[in-house]
Amino acid sequence: MASQKINAEKEVLAVRISAEYSDLDKYIYMVFFIDKFYGKLIDIAFVISADHKLLKFLNSYTDLLELYKHIEMYNKINSVSGSYYDKFKEAINNILSEDRSINNIILYHNNNNIISIIDMFSSAMNRFMDFHIGTFDIVRSIISIDDLNLTIENLHKELENMSSHASVSGSENNNISGENKEEKPVPNYKLINASFIVDPIAGKSINDIQPGDKVIVSINSNTVEENIIYLELNGKQDKYSKYLVPAEVLEKHIEEKSIKILLKLIEGYCCLIEESEPIKLKIFNPNKDLYTIPEKTDEKDSDNENKSFFKKLFPKMDTFKLAMIGLGAVIIIVFISIVYVFFFQT
Repeated sequence: MASQKINAEKEVLAVRISAEYSDLDKYIYMVFFIDKFYGKLIDIAFVISADHKLLKFLNSYTDLLELYKHIEMYNKINSVSGSYYDKFKEAINNILSEDRSINNIILYHNNNNIISIIDMFSSAMNRFMDFHIGTFDIVRSIISIDDLNLTIENLHKELENMSSHASVSGSENNNISGENKEEKPVPNYKLINASFIVDPIAGKSINDIQPGDKVIVSINSNTVEENIIYLELNGKQDKYSKYLVPAEVLEKHIEEKSIKILLKLIEGYCCLIEESEPIKLKIFNPNKDLYTIPEKTDEKDSDNENKSFFKKLFPKMDTFKLAMIGLGAVIIIVFISIVYVFFFQT
């Protein structure tokens, strides 16, 4: 089914620019939206990080609206702010605040001139990264301003809900002191759908699970919150693309025909799982169940192995000396061959 044509007055140019700085092991990921009809910036979101798992996660999104939501939610949960953040935002706003820059970006997009769009930002971004040179990539698309406004509206609601969860939890904790009540105040959190991972051999029986234990649970990847939880907890993916993350047991309630367990994922997010069978749960092992950044030194390791092999044979010789010895050996062999041919074959 063909996509519906967007009215020219409602066209928004969505642009994603990323720059990887391999020598710093950092990257910048930025998304911004320009109203093509009125020629003005609508909003911008960016992240500056060294988290390669986050980079892989962001690169997996082709929908720039979803990408925008994930960046904003990530910054909110991780409380990204401060002079460092503001300094980069100011540098980009200085570019996008000029009408000429906005008009040029629209013109370059219409002419499919992506290099010129990158050039408008590369100097400022490289300067911000202490004049290191980044490897740039750009993605563009035209979206409807109605879709963008709806995304921004829903995002603001989600961010407000997150703030209200945090403030209510904080006020409840403050009210505990000085009050002699038998019942503890009910914590305020958002429930995430999850299920236990079963480990019949090395697992721990659900009957023996106690508050404080950490087990592995499976969550989906359909919402912003689930993706943020996955990133925050350094989870892994199974073959069905489910997210496997550690969760801490908070409460356990044994009922007539089932056991209900409340588990904490990250601050403000929990899951409540009910089981009727005496299953064995997979216990969290930090050495096996966390994502680790892949090593980038495979070629270097191979070179080091070769070097160490030669060093074992010639422990007191450097590479230059070995090369000269090899060259000398080749010259001697060639000389002997010439002498042999000249004297014995004529």
